[in-house]
Amino acid sequence: MYRRLLLVTVILSIVLSFSSQSQDLLPSPTYVPPDLATYGEEAHYRDMAIIETSGSSFMEVRDFWMELTRRGALIAVITSPQRMVGWVPRESYDNVLSTRLETATGDIRVLSISYTASEFRAKTVYRNSVMSETSEADETLVDFLDFIKRKKTPEDIQRIKEREWELRLLEENMPPPNCVGVNVLSESDIQDMKSKAEIQGGPGAKIFRATRPLGLIAHTSFFLESKSGTGTWNWNSTVYLRYKIFYIVGMSYWTSFAAKFGKTSSGLWRLYGRTHSATQITGEPTAVGEDSFVPTVIGRLWSGTRPTWGWARTAVKWCWPYNNYIRTTLGTDEAISGFIAYKGSGSESIWPHAEVICWGGCDNEREGVYFALDTQYWQAGHNPFDAPRRNVFAHEIGHLWGSPDEYADGAGCFNWTYRGIGNINCQRKQPARGRPGLFMTGSDGMMMANYLGGHSIAQPIHTGVISAANATPIRCFMTVPANIPVIVKQCDDGGNRTYTTTMCQPVDYDYCAKVRVPLTRNISGTTYYFDKWRVTRRNGATTTFTNYANELPSYAWTSTKANPVVTVRAIFTSSPPDFKSANATLSAWLAPNSNAALPGRAIALKWRNKYDMSRTDTKIEFERTPGTWVGLDINNMTLRPFHVSIGQWTGAHIFSTPTSSGGNMPIQVNRMYKFRIVGYFNTIRGTPSSTASVITRPETPADTVFCYDSYEPNTLSSPKVLTSSGPGMVAYTIKAACPMIPRAGEWTWFVPKNDYYRITVINVSSTFFGQKLHLILRVRDGSKFKPRFRAQRAGTTSHINATYVGGAYHLRIAADGEYLIKVEPRISGAISNDLVDRTQGVFGFGEYEMTVERVTNNPQVTLLCNIIV
Repeated sequence: MYRRLLLVTVILSIVLSFSSQSQDLLPSPTYVPPDLATYGEEAHYRDMAIIETSGSSFMEVRDFWMELTRRGALIAVITSPQRMVGWVPRESYDNVLSTRLETATGDIRVLSISYTASEFRAKTVYRNSVMSETSEADETLVDFLDFIKRKKTPEDIQRIKEREWELRLLEENMPPPNCVGVNVLSESDIQDMKSKAEIQGGPGAKIFRATRPLGLIAHTSFFLESKSGTGTWNWNSTVYLRYKIFYIVGMSYWTSFAAKFGKTSSGLWRLYGRTHSATQITGEPTAVGEDSFVPTVIGRLWSGTRPTWGWARTAVKWCWPYNNYIRTTLGTDEAISGFIAYKGSGSESIWPHAEVICWGGCDNEREGVYFALDTQYWQAGHNPFDAPRRNVFAHEIGHLWGSPDEYADGAGCFNWTYRGIGNINCQRKQPARGRPGLFMTGSDGMMMANYLGGHSIAQPIHTGVISAANATPIRCFMTVPANIPVIVKQCDDGGNRTYTTTMCQPVDYDYCAKVRVPLTRNISGTTYYFDKWRVTRRNGATTTFTNYANELPSYAWTSTKANPVVTVRAIFTSSPPDFKSANATLSAWLAPNSNAALPGRAIALKWRNKYDMSRTDTKIEFERTPGTWVGLDINNMTLRPFHVSIGQWTGAHIFSTPTSSGGNMPIQVNRMYKFRIVGYFNTIRGTPSSTASVITRPETPADTVFCYDSYEPNTLSSPKVLTSSGPGMVAYTIKAACPMIPRAGEWTWFVPKNDYYRITVINVSSTFFGQKLHLILRVRDGSKFKPRFRAQRAGTTSHINATYVGGAYHLRIAADGEYLIKVEPRISGAISNDLVDRTQGVFGFGEYEMTVERVTNNPQVTLLCNIIV
């Protein structure tokens, strides 16, 4: 239990270590449930289902359980030969359902798989187990499935948030607990034990061992009930159901924990409920005490010989041989017990605690025996469903596997060294393991906060799931420059820590945390702005993230068991992009919204960028009413502005604007639209640009309402007619555009529209000194496209091509007739220098100017010099 007195009685002896060979033969699970903190409870439990079988005895269970694991299931809890609950991935459903196994007593097979309680009730075959002490457990599986699959109401979510907040406040104000009590044997006790024949023999007596959460584990749970003169029960029915469900959650936690490291662990649950004769005791359990009620309960179920250890408390001397008996009788790999008492009100009388035996010193082998608690443990209060991510059962079971508490200053916090690693997850600052010169503190997890969403790198080693050599490296959080505050938060906000210096955490490879730093920090008079994140993995590979603001979510990067993340850096800069100065180059233009004959209306914005857009964000704002500016999003634009570097042109194509009611309105006719852009550097707002405005055309005439320049329509079949070029014509210039024609929902930025004109050429000459029609095309500043500029005489297929001289395209016509003038953006395929290449800032809707004039060649006459020899 979190930051409370958890008395773990440790009994010392000298014995050699023992390991169960059967655990080494277990199949590795092929499925690992989605992490609870990262993906949430709904995803974690999505594939949890009840499996019904045709089994008839527990002797059949082990082989069938292993076969189900091989076929893709991950079994969490088995309550009877006929019923179990576990994860059955949808893709493994058919394979699991078809499981059959021939046994000495006949065929055993899967009868049904149910993902919901209602589905189970509709097709269940066996309503109750043939064994009386497990029939209630069978039914509790249905209640458990109903609970984990139910949708939380807004009221549920609010209560959970409030309770988590209370827990964080309690964490900050609780005094350091005395975590571990140790009974040290004297030398005479050790020598006396060596001569104790009874502990060497007897059914299932194995003393040279250490328990681990591997294999098939017998969990015997006793829900203690006080007898009264009237024969009534003091367990509240609602609380009783809740605690049974939370017991299943605790067992399931260790199943998913072991699976993450490729190991198999399942609980065989033997429930002795509140109405069972074995659990009835005289007096309140919290007052009677364990040395009284444990022998009473065990003595009703088992008549074997108990050891006569003088150094062990009475409850341990009764429960230890009983567990050995259960392990041998049922053929399980481990056996532990739990005692849960009802406490209707008042302060706790049974502090949640566990009892273990240390053989040959606590650094060698530990054997878990039992845990005990009552329903008033402070973390959950009277309604543990208000804290569904906290589980005291899983915490106490963790002690039985060998995990110590991980509190800040507990007496046993730094004294536990087991299976090759010390208890490095104590919350107090200490040197970082394997990271010289750095320091660390622990992080929230099962053995610190009863928290299902995280655990330390010491926990899988202390529990024997992995070896110390396979431990995940310490993960450090730091800033550049150093010592800027870093907040490390659980993915689901289950808790957070703030570090003001470089600090490390000893956490599992997939520990789900989001990291946050301040946007700015003043150091010795210099303002530093957050710039980017850099993540380093164990193999030295680094990844830089620039598309997140000052909070880096866990889903942004991956951390695998083979190559975990070891360092997360927040990098600041004292030279941010020029996002605070206003951009004065913004302009707005009419644009089409499709390639149809009458395309939809749109507005194009363009600007020359003032900063590297790969390091910033640019937001476009629209003036909905005078003085009221609202931001546009992807629902208003064909595409967002591309990231271009400093000094390049870019823009956006806008086809709708947001309304005050939350919807979007298409661009309207005969209306003024005003826009501006604002730069953001990691959510810090810059200065709005100058305002760009454009007035859309009236509803009539119809041929201009959709136009984007005054010379439309100018298609190949209907070119725009230019003024005839007869003698005495006055030169004129037209301004036009070859736009791109984006369409919402399509990638059509690479579709430019050609411009075509028709002109009548009169009285020009092909002679050297005769008059010509001269057309000059200049691409306007910012419209960096390369047009193909040419003329085609009516009735022919040949073209007169322009020449490029002095930054302009020149086209000379020297014969009378009708001509089609063509302005066509060239598409190279590589789009590296085209009008449509937005990624390089080549963006501007193909704006150009075309001058039409008559010219006469007037070559200068130069006198030749006579050369006299």
